[in-house]
Amino acid sequence: MKTLLSKNDFLELSIIEYLLHNPRTDYLLLSDILQTDVRTIKSSIQKINSKINPISITFDEHHLKINIPRNYSIRYIYATILQNSLEFKIIEFCFFAKEISFIHLENAFFVSNSTLRRKIKKINCVLSNDNIAIDLKSLRLVGDPHAIQNFIIHYIYDAYPSEQSLKDKRGYALIKKAITLYSQAQHIDINELDLHKASVTVWVHFYFQKYIATISDDSTKPILDVMLNHQIKKLFSIQSDVFNFFTTLKNLQKKMVFTTHNQLLNTLQYDTDLQLAYNNFEIIITNIATTFSINAPSNLEKLLVDLCTVYNLNYGKPFVLYDKYGLFVKEMANNHAELTTFLITQFNHYFVDIKDYTVNSLSYILITHWHELLNFIEQNKAKISIGLIYDTDIEHIAMLKNDIAVHLQQHCTITEESVNYFDFPKRLATKYDLIITNIPGITIDNTNILCLPMYPQVSDWLALGMIYQEITQRKLTQI
Repeated sequence: MKTLLSKNDFLELSIIEYLLHNPRTDYLLLSDILQTDVRTIKSSIQKINSKINPISITFDEHHLKINIPRNYSIRYIYATILQNSLEFKIIEFCFFAKEISFIHLENAFFVSNSTLRRKIKKINCVLSNDNIAIDLKSLRLVGDPHAIQNFIIHYIYDAYPSEQSLKDKRGYALIKKAITLYSQAQHIDINELDLHKASVTVWVHFYFQKYIATISDDSTKPILDVMLNHQIKKLFSIQSDVFNFFTTLKNLQKKMVFTTHNQLLNTLQYDTDLQLAYNNFEIIITNIATTFSINAPSNLEKLLVDLCTVYNLNYGKPFVLYDKYGLFVKEMANNHAELTTFLITQFNHYFVDIKDYTVNSLSYILITHWHELLNFIEQNKAKISIGLIYDTDIEHIAMLKNDIAVHLQQHCTITEESVNYFDFPKRLATKYDLIITNIPGITIDNTNILCLPMYPQVSDWLALGMIYQEITQRKLTQI
């Protein structure tokens, strides 16, 4: 959906994304990569810095660098870009606004009628790929109901990382409270993250139904909370005397989420497409376990439930700008290329015409929810060879050896080397990835040297971690 952004917003995001993955970049290189003059690059960076503060882009030691405070992440960048994009704000307004007309839009965003029409034309051109459009008469989103709700749900996830930043806090809070009561009544365990996802999903669903008046009603089920039921009915203008939020949630749950393996098995009896997917997931899991000699999942039923739920909810891209699952799989591929390639190949083999974003979502679930697979990944992280040269006593060297192994989480082999000042270059050349020593001034060709004091401080361990990352990344690029 990056093509929805204005030309300036698109350039700003391109600068940010390039610098995130290419830290040693200067203005001339960035200008060449993005086919934009240096003056425009500098102007764009000034605008970026004003938008994404306290994150900033600086020019230090001949290189551009993104500085992200420890209590922030790249997710904040994407949220800020979305919140400042006129195109996305127009879409949000057309979906959530109680009353809407061209005059409402002009007043809300301080733009002319011609600008609005030009923007809407562009929006419709981009969203047509997902069978979504802004109707020029009603100015509401029209098209595939699932695609519209999927887009808005993931727009909310990307643009508003926390509940506090949502504009309709009251509506969200009512839905969240109702889902909490419903979960208790149905004996469903739900954590805070899933509660938030469910609340956003149902909240968006009700707003969508609000404008086409098709929210289901049923007076035969008990009402969880009379006052809450009334408040939700009033908030979403539900035109029914027998509206029951309990039944609405139950119907949504049946369509969207499997809470138990037995519920999933019951659904498979009449859903042939899901049955095929379930069988394919079982085959893929078996193939991975066999190929990589990994124990079968001890939580197999739960893993299959989670995979089938993701497959069942696949109404389109699970992101608007911030493709977190894609980034996850990309980083996995950087560190575990063979496993990641095998996963992707398996999904593409057993699921015809599967989208890349669906492969990423399913790969994420498979990797993070399969406990034995996580253990395999941890055990097979790249190891580096370390030569330890200290002119201290044996007991101190043993202590230091243990500390280094702990800080690198055992992803290293450590060998003690004798202290012979005269033959270091010849004896140790290319023998180790890293030499750690307390002797200053040692230089060995093609070998990293780290001089640590007898009792390393936090900054020393951070330096060791950075060297480990540099060595392992270099090894991976040589494969």
